[in-house]
Amino acid sequence: MAFNENLVGHQHYVAKAMAQLIPKGNIYTLRNDDWSSIEWDENNPDSCPTEAEVATLAEELRVKDDYRLPRKKEYPNIKDQLDMIYHDQVNSTNTFKDAIAAIKTKYPKG
Repeated sequence: MAFNENLVGHQHYVAKAMAQLIPKGNIYTLRNDDWSSIEWDENNPDSCPTEAEVATLAEELRVKDDYRLPRKKEYPNIKDQLDMIYHDQVNSTNTFKDAIAAIKTKYPKG
């Protein structure tokens, strides 16, 4: 597989990219995560995406997760967020906005 070394061990990004690039109804087989082994059914109505297209999208998905997953883990649960919003309204404070801004600053988008 000639994918970016950042994707080695992260085949789920390749699978997600393929799911986005390959319309439903197309039939193909990919063996051992080796792009050179892809078998594209000749009766498919769409053309097979290139390895470069899949690799590019897979890397974009991986990069998004570099900030998205840590943010998701650090955000307060919804109950606590709603409680912060309520108390901010009652007390004229910015606890909720400050908490979310701190996490977004700690884990900026790519």
